[in-house]
Amino acid sequence: MRVFRFAGYVHRVRPYLRRLLPTHLHHPAGHFSRWLVRCIETYAPMPPISAPSLLPRARPAAQGGHAPPIVLVNAALATGGAERQIVNLLEGLAARGCRATLLTLHLDERPDLRFFLSKLAAAGLEVRNAMPPAAAAAYLVGACGASPFAAFRDGLRWPPADIRDDIVRLAAELHAIGPGVVHGWQDATGIVAAFAALALGLPRIVISGRNLHPGHFSHARPYMRPAYAYLAGRPEVVLTNNSRAGARSYADWLGLQPNAIRVIRNGLDTGAFSRPTADEIAAFRLSIGLRPGGVLVGGVFRLQAEKRPLLWLEVAARVSRKVPDAHFVVFGSGTMRRQLEKAAARLSIADRLLMLGNEPNMRLALAMLDVLVLTSALEGTPNVVLEATCLGVPVVVTDAGGTREAMIDGHTGLLVREQAVSKIGLADALSRAVAQILAGAISKEQVGDVGPAFVQAAFGFDRMIDQTLALYDPNEARPSCAPH
Repeated sequence: MRVFRFAGYVHRVRPYLRRLLPTHLHHPAGHFSRWLVRCIETYAPMPPISAPSLLPRARPAAQGGHAPPIVLVNAALATGGAERQIVNLLEGLAARGCRATLLTLHLDERPDLRFFLSKLAAAGLEVRNAMPPAAAAAYLVGACGASPFAAFRDGLRWPPADIRDDIVRLAAELHAIGPGVVHGWQDATGIVAAFAALALGLPRIVISGRNLHPGHFSHARPYMRPAYAYLAGRPEVVLTNNSRAGARSYADWLGLQPNAIRVIRNGLDTGAFSRPTADEIAAFRLSIGLRPGGVLVGGVFRLQAEKRPLLWLEVAARVSRKVPDAHFVVFGSGTMRRQLEKAAARLSIADRLLMLGNEPNMRLALAMLDVLVLTSALEGTPNVVLEATCLGVPVVVTDAGGTREAMIDGHTGLLVREQAVSKIGLADALSRAVAQILAGAISKEQVGDVGPAFVQAAFGFDRMIDQTLALYDPNEARPSCAPH
């Protein structure tokens, strides 16, 4: 038990170590710390999962005749696709007259974790970073009494120390807010939010996985699978995913019926991605240092291993040899930037490559491209593919997770099936697909004719809000989570 808890303490000090290390060491240090935590937790005995003891509620669920608020929970507001969907959902809920709050756990750690904060603030939407563990414990003792709090803490013997602390933090915040629904996003935060909500006896708890199951990623930890399996058996809890591929992945991982994970597809406001004028695109190109003329191949992704940015550069290098007037631009940030800069120099494309970090105006950034390339190893539903499609930009993508569900192969872009080519041949297959599109195999006009209607039908914004609100109703039929 002590060894297991120690792993949680290691995980808890990671953000402090990150502040002390130079940026170029963040990537290797992060991989090492996650590897160390997994090693410790894998070989330590996992305590059995148990339900937290109920905490008395301090306030009624509804006040002044209004429905109780909805609370969304996520780690922070970085530049990822999940965060973009959280922003969309909060805005959509507000437009429907729902009171909604976003609770975060790590918003104050680094500036890059607050990317969407100004957008939510401008819309008047509430964002709260959860109080520290000591303050949360003091609040719960004062609001609920020492004995109920002690019983609650005693039921949290199974989590690592950092997860236990986050459950306490969220339990205090949820107790103060008094929500009717708690909606946790992504794996660690979704689990933490669910156990905090169970302690308050809330009638509806939703966890949204946004990709394939966590065993595919370096953030996976041994507690996640038994915690998910426990939550899947609770009547208050509904598990969701944004793609069929992701839902199947979680269901297989947990040994559940295929329909046990509800699919709620991403919602995109297609009206916000109408194609800009030629003058607007030309002005944007000049503003980032690109001269008129030539073709432009782009990528929008986090500079992290699962997005395979080094493969993207290898594809760019091969395209540069086939298409002499091609230039390349990457939007996104992450710990692999220095590696990419070195790789670009080694591949002799540094003079034809712009790496521009995070761009708030993705409509113009995408519209100027002749083709968007996504080389991810793992994906849920890539928002950037949907956005490019709305703007009439063809895509070349790997068959990763739910990516194939976000495009029409042969009409809005080309899908490269990785299993059909060797690992050695993947970069060549992708570069051939890019060259095909640049040669006119799929035109912008063709994508513009079919793309927006496809996105609106399958990924419409109002549909996402409608389906999510239906999911929040505790009386709605819940999918069977019986094991198969």
